[in-house]
Amino acid sequence: MLGSADSISCTNTIMNTIMAQELSEFADALEGSENFERDLRKLLVKTIKEHKQIIFNGNGYSDEWLKEAVEVRKLPNLVSTVDALPEYLRPENVAMFEKFRVYTETELRSRTEILLENYSKVINIEALTMIDIIKKKIVPACISYSKSICDAASAKLALGINAEVERDIAEKLSTLTSGIYKDTASLQALLSDAQTQPNGLPTARFYRESVFAKMQQLRALVDEAEMCVSEDVWPLPSYSRLLFSV
Repeated sequence: MLGSADSISCTNTIMNTIMAQELSEFADALEGSENFERDLRKLLVKTIKEHKQIIFNGNGYSDEWLKEAVEVRKLPNLVSTVDALPEYLRPENVAMFEKFRVYTETELRSRTEILLENYSKVINIEALTMIDIIKKKIVPACISYSKSICDAASAKLALGINAEVERDIAEKLSTLTSGIYKDTASLQALLSDAQTQPNGLPTARFYRESVFAKMQQLRALVDEAEMCVSEDVWPLPSYSRLLFSV
């Protein structure tokens, strides 16, 4: 599936090369056929039988299809860029690109290396941006709102009024803020560790499996904290405001 920031040219090049390979195999199989219609029907039936496992007429976005594809049909499930890019260098793929003079093996290795480096750099920039936003905006907003909630609770208690709601919100927000702060420090440490990884695929895998995974955990904490903080205090636009107020 083409990423939204990517050029369609690369995807089209790969798909057209795959199509050329299949048509070439069809042409070789039918070359010199004495009964073209009969042999064509046999070839089509044979092709469908051999590749029927990729055909699914249900909801391709459902968990049902994912389970069917991976567990039953044993189809590959490449869920990330890091999983997909090494496929360039599978011997059969290199042979296909070279056969049609689209890419040489050297060009494929260069392309793979460049794309892996670009992936690592983009994740690194996103992680640094995340850390900056959290330190300068999210954590201060959480602390500020916690203080206002605690002040409200203190005022109620001074008057002998129950402040259970304020206490619960303050405790939850305090726990979330602490978790956000600790995970941000962990993310910074992971970015430092990333600089020591071997270049290429090992670095990209580290960014995917360690840095990106930590970013997802941190994102979940921030999203939960957002639900506890007043919209007037939260420093970033909410999803509802982005969707319905722009």
